[in-house]
Amino acid sequence: MGDQDTIKVGLHGYIMPDYSPKWKQILAYASGENTVRIVFDACRVSDLGPYTITDDEYERTNQKTRFQQVKESAQVLSQDLSYRFGDLGDKAFLIEHEEYKLILLAGQRLRVKDISLSTKIPREYELLTFGRDGIDDRDLLDDTFESLEGEGLPAIGEHLLAYGHQGPMEHERIFQYCTDGRFTAVEHNAKIAMPNAAWLIPQIHSALLPLRGARKSANIRLEKLIKTIKNPFIDNGSSFPVIANDDSDFPEHIGAAYTEFLRDQIRLDTNGDNITEDLMRLITNNQFRVHKGHLTFPQIMKYAYLIKTN
Repeated sequence: MGDQDTIKVGLHGYIMPDYSPKWKQILAYASGENTVRIVFDACRVSDLGPYTITDDEYERTNQKTRFQQVKESAQVLSQDLSYRFGDLGDKAFLIEHEEYKLILLAGQRLRVKDISLSTKIPREYELLTFGRDGIDDRDLLDDTFESLEGEGLPAIGEHLLAYGHQGPMEHERIFQYCTDGRFTAVEHNAKIAMPNAAWLIPQIHSALLPLRGARKSANIRLEKLIKTIKNPFIDNGSSFPVIANDDSDFPEHIGAAYTEFLRDQIRLDTNGDNITEDLMRLITNNQFRVHKGHLTFPQIMKYAYLIKTN
């Protein structure tokens, strides 16, 4: 990409573990601070955006998705005339302040079921998409692939080799879903960040139990595997696409990892559908570069402590 004008994009972020009053209070969202103002400031520091607000079907508040709640916060924030709100359709919006523009895009993490090749027992995994939210999940993986493809949405393999959550996925399955083009890409996840050696220290091991699947080696092993898989979307011998995301649960996580694209290749300021379509095209064509960062050790310890005690 050289000296060309690029943008840093985050395609997987939660901002906080859930949108309950408890977590809003813990993270100061309920102490007179607007949710979007905090997100805006964090993205501006990292020069990041568009940024995706990822929904959890099982963690919605009052039947509103995270994106819907954040959008409402943005509309409230725009009552401060120094902030401008711009609607980009149902699944994206723009907030502008002091010449900095931030586009927030809807997304969702989907829990899906698949049959193990070795045991023939159903297993549950997580799949990431962006450009939509409010999608019913817990369907079979094949059915979810079909549904997302039919809507023109991506299917991103999320922390596929990490223990905890529902992983790891069998290597044979990863190879199959990549070579068949069912996965649009796989993800380097900034929260999968703990060095293996840290688990050998009893006090740290105990403190990190809430993040028992977050070993940095899971990212490394996945990326090593993916290098052996050719990109099925283009015939140039390149490897399967690997994007990078921060998977933020706290504002300070935002920007830890991101994917960078050429600005003029994305129809920004139009609507969420166009942005999603352009991002998918660039991802499948491997026309991007990644910043494969991780949370710092203090960030990991703070995250583990707050999850464990709340």
